Amino acid sequence: MADMDMDGNPVVAGDTIVFSYGIPPVRVEAKLSDIDGTLWALTPGHKPDRCKLKDLPKYVGEFYKLKPRKPAPEDASAKWDRRARSLIQKQKEGK
Repeated sequence: MADMDMDGNPVVAGDTIVFSYGIPPVRVEAKLSDIDGTLWALTPGHKPDRCKLKDLPKYVGEFYKLKPRKPAPEDASAKWDRRARSLIQKQKEGK
């Protein structure tokens, strides 16, 4: 049986999951790693610094697979600034 997050998405080694704990909540992004055939959530900077994925819900409740982020599209002002700098440079060069 595949390991799944709370939304039913399968998770495998190399994925990043997100969960929170404590009051006020502390957000944690944990990379999953396969150690001796068991999935572990690696949480450096927190105690403990790793936890078996199957035990994680006992301690924090729900966890979710973090979807890869797409790069933000370049906004129009950045394109205009680049175009304006190019035109100014050409004017300085006398073209």
